[in-house]
Amino acid sequence: MPTSRCFARYDDFGELASGALVSRDGNVPTGVPERMANLWTTWRFAPQWKIGAGARYVGQRPTNAANSRWLPGYTVVDAALTYDYSPALSFMLTVRNLTDREYAVSGSDATWLLGAPRTVLLTTRATF
Repeated sequence: MPTSRCFARYDDFGELASGALVSRDGNVPTGVPERMANLWTTWRFAPQWKIGAGARYVGQRPTNAANSRWLPGYTVVDAALTYDYSPALSFMLTVRNLTDREYAVSGSDATWLLGAPRTVLLTTRATF
């Protein structure tokens, strides 16, 4: 079991396991990461253009109330390029998971749900 400094903990929780009530007091709730962090920065390098990059970190998290199995932590990097055609119209090209990393978003002891692979989006924003 990892040594966790997570702030979320069960205060008073008993789980029925193999017909007996087992105390899970002090354990980290299922799916709650040890730590999370997001960082995003944007730079307007010309009057109509801006570029941005960001990273999000999700620490390891337990897959069960016993805290006997853990999903690994991950970091995903994103980037975006925006062109402001006019005050009412802009276009944004976004690349999520820039490094095309495989990572588990959630899961159990037997299966994991993987996060999206590298994804490219083109967005148009119009205001009236």
